[in-house]
Amino acid sequence: MQKLRVSENGHFLTHPGGTPFFWMGDTGWGVFNLITADEAREYLENRKRKGFNLIQTFHAARWMARNRAGEPAFIDDDPRRPNPAHLDHIDAVLRMAESLDLYVAFGVESIVRPGIPWAVTEAADAYAYGRLMGERFRARTNVVWLLGHDFDPAKTGEDVRHLTRALAKGIADGVNGVDSLEGPTDYAATRMTYHPPWLSSSRWFHQDEWLDFHIIQTCANPERIADAVEADTRLRPPKPTLLCEGAYEDGSYKKGDHWVTPLMARTQAYWSVFAGGFGHTYGAHGVWRFAQEARPDGREGGAVRPWREAMELEAGTQMIHLRTLMESRPMLTRVPDQTLLACEPGPGLHRMQATRDAERRYALVYVPGAGRRVEIRMDALAGDGLLAWWYDPRTGEAARIGQYANRGTQAFVTPEHGPDWVLALDDAARGYSEPGRRP
Repeated sequence: MQKLRVSENGHFLTHPGGTPFFWMGDTGWGVFNLITADEAREYLENRKRKGFNLIQTFHAARWMARNRAGEPAFIDDDPRRPNPAHLDHIDAVLRMAESLDLYVAFGVESIVRPGIPWAVTEAADAYAYGRLMGERFRARTNVVWLLGHDFDPAKTGEDVRHLTRALAKGIADGVNGVDSLEGPTDYAATRMTYHPPWLSSSRWFHQDEWLDFHIIQTCANPERIADAVEADTRLRPPKPTLLCEGAYEDGSYKKGDHWVTPLMARTQAYWSVFAGGFGHTYGAHGVWRFAQEARPDGREGGAVRPWREAMELEAGTQMIHLRTLMESRPMLTRVPDQTLLACEPGPGLHRMQATRDAERRYALVYVPGAGRRVEIRMDALAGDGLLAWWYDPRTGEAARIGQYANRGTQAFVTPEHGPDWVLALDDAARGYSEPGRRP
């Protein structure tokens, strides 16, 4: 595997040769600590089969300070002494992932979070930990460094942004074989981002050189996804962005008042991508914490079903259709564009979300709802004729609607036999494959 790069236009990630990388992530926060090495392989192989290409993890957290072998993440809770045996286990899991062509977003910022037993308070200690981790895992080309740990780094009286920056510098220096807290740092060999407590990492670190792309969390407020992602796409200089943590399928949000159905999980995914994200991270409530047994209620941190069963949840098996859809069209020129809609997008969770190619060669509109009328400004797209398709996010199947003149406004009505659809419009002269089929 090769390390990922930021695209020339600043909105996507690519492989070194320039081919686009569509981030199709799964949330496996506890994979290093809550399951055995054999179970980790079972999990990784399952996610690979289902079309995921990246796993989000944490080195440690208050609720998972040891791995299943009983090895603590830190010796005597000393942030200057990560446990070599624990790190060896992490390296084994990273190598498993690498053998399956899976990238890993490796969360390392628990040491900066105030109140954690092994939290640091000095920049030198944050740097030393980061440098150790960067040096220890420099050979793992499938690692994306995930700073941040679900907390506000600039909270009144607890501003720890300087510690985060020292950590990032340490990671890069460790990868590059440098040891100098005060010296210059080359971030070219690392991909790093920041996991925020709400909305986007752009709130705190947009101008920071070490941060390659933004990630967004909307666990409690999924209706804010599209606006948050699109806001990031307008920032300058441009940086890629995506939703890394929404509401978990088979779990609750808004303090347990609402349940995340398969439709809800799909809606979050298509919103986040069509609003300008370069990918999406899905999560299942029983998987992220690797629940060992079923519980009658998923509220208050519980899990409705154990992790093996949760790996087969409906929306989780359908994320591959989002990936194949996006990979069937040019990806690096895609932009969000709600002006394609000649109708109201709809309120709240019924919102339609549109995206198109910058050269107007194709457009995609996600439409939650059966029998729903969608009005499109056809002349906003290129070409004399436009091919129209319905794409089913549940099955990955496309049905041709017909060819239409590229003028005025055209209405489409979603089929009655499904709860959500994607309307795909292509410049007929381009000869694209049907949606969801790679060229």
